Amino acid sequence: MRNTLLVFGSTLLFGGAFAGTAFASSAISGTSCTPASSATYRHTFDGPAGTATITSTAALCSGERQAFTLVSYTAPSKSFGNPQFVYATDTAAITATTPSITLRVDVPGCYTQVDTVFGTNVINPIVDGGPRYGTTKLGDTAAPGSRSAGVRAWYNGGTTTCAPQPAATFTGDCDGTLTAHLANSPAANVDAVFDLPGGLVRVAPGTTRDVPVAAKQVTVRDNTFKTVTATWTAPSSCDTPSAPPSASPSASPSASPSASPSASPSTSESTTASPSTSESVSPSTSASIPTSPSTSAAPSATASDPATATPSASMSTPTSPSESQTTTTPPTSPATPSPTATTSTSPTASPSASAPQTNNPVETVTEITPTNGNGNGNGNTVTPTTPAPATSSSLPVTGSNATVLGGAAIFMIAFGGGLILLSRRPHRGRHAA
Repeated sequence: MRNTLLVFGSTLLFGGAFAGTAFASSAISGTSCTPASSATYRHTFDGPAGTATITSTAALCSGERQAFTLVSYTAPSKSFGNPQFVYATDTAAITATTPSITLRVDVPGCYTQVDTVFGTNVINPIVDGGPRYGTTKLGDTAAPGSRSAGVRAWYNGGTTTCAPQPAATFTGDCDGTLTAHLANSPAANVDAVFDLPGGLVRVAPGTTRDVPVAAKQVTVRDNTFKTVTATWTAPSSCDTPSAPPSASPSASPSASPSASPSASPSTSESTTASPSTSESVSPSTSASIPTSPSTSAAPSATASDPATATPSASMSTPTSPSESQTTTTPPTSPATPSPTATTSTSPTASPSASAPQTNNPVETVTEITPTNGNGNGNGNTVTPTTPAPATSSSLPVTGSNATVLGGAAIFMIAFGGGLILLSRRPHRGRHAA
């Protein structure tokens, strides 16, 4: 029995020690990671230089990422005030393979604000009563900003008032798009910034820049808080399409030029039975055929209703002279021309195209009057953009799992050692009386 306990205890002792230390070492050294939603960071920040460096304190799991943004503004004063307009931005992300990033932006040489925030959201412009970055700024006392250790990563400063002098005009192109002509006066002391659909465009003092805009309408804002809207119109230099030739229906070769359009095969074959019966005129009949006063034109084209005479009907069914049978009654009064005989043989359709009007693009200007704000820079919270954690078919062995494995190994070692000690207890036999 003692030998059995000794063997079993020794097996547990050595097996537990080997397996436990192997699994715990592998878990701690190779597969531990942190999801982006709970990761922590440390950072450095230099507001006047426009730089920030952020580093994760633990490796992020594969597929996880956390974005950070550095943004500079032109501001109305050296302390916090509104309105502010974006001057420059930079965004990058920390991932499992990129544990540290450095962000850089240009800072205007006048009153400015510089912020470093979690996520990719950029507020432009910052105005009284509008959204704020709030606790998303790195170094804040509350999450998520408190998840990065370091100085307060925002700055207000400058020594002079910002005085850009932007101007934006537009011309229409023949392909239906616009070109924005952006300029900044030589008297400006800072770059003019234009917010176009494709992004921010900066123009240095005394320079101009042309930017194509693939749209028929565009709205542009600048850092004097003016908004200009332009709508495309065709320029006079565009080639206009030539007007198509006039379409003129052709009459039947056998039709007389003066024939009434109301003549049709069905009416040209009818004959009159009495002087009061309506007469029909074949295409070859002269327009001056006399009729009695009581007679009238065929029902398909009466003198009192010329609208019923359809030129297209006479053209679509040409009638040859050989198919016409004409019978006339003696005239009882001076002949009068048939009303339909005076109409044109073949009405012509003459479509024409007029050249498009040539006007400059219509521009509408709205303006926001800058005023100093009284906020403290911490208002509404802007939630940082954090991608959903990537899923994996296998569960990673984290530090907590390694602790469990280590505890199991210790238990196996202790239990095995106990069995060995138990097997070595001296056997107390019974003595005879």
